[in-house]
Amino acid sequence: MPHPASASGNSSGFGESARRVLVVEDEFFLAVQIEECLNDDGYDVIDVVHTAEEAVAVAIADRPDVVIMDIRLASDGDGIAAACEILARTGIRSIFATAHADAHTRSRGSVAQPLAWLEKPFGVDAILNAVDQAFRDSRN
Repeated sequence: MPHPASASGNSSGFGESARRVLVVEDEFFLAVQIEECLNDDGYDVIDVVHTAEEAVAVAIADRPDVVIMDIRLASDGDGIAAACEILARTGIRSIFATAHADAHTRSRGSVAQPLAWLEKPFGVDAILNAVDQAFRDSRN
């Protein structure tokens, strides 16, 4: 059952209507799949970007409620560094979506205080469950 559409841009604590998501993924088809499933479930995907630099800029400018962040990106920067910068500058936390979820990577990523880890390959249900859980946890 789809969720109601977003009406809030509040990034410090997701309200009942806060449903804005930034997707950071450099694999085109996966980015499209994530965007479509979130839109179909009532989330407002504010943008889909492909680099760490774009992620930081969009997060600062548009203040999503949560970021779905790939760790290995097409640019020089990586998703962990981008997630840390976004957290430090805006307080917005990320869900890491990655094929690299080994102990070392998780340890590096822990400083970004991720809301969840999605291990690639993942399905639509995993994406929606992680995002839904992030919004539920933020209300508690």
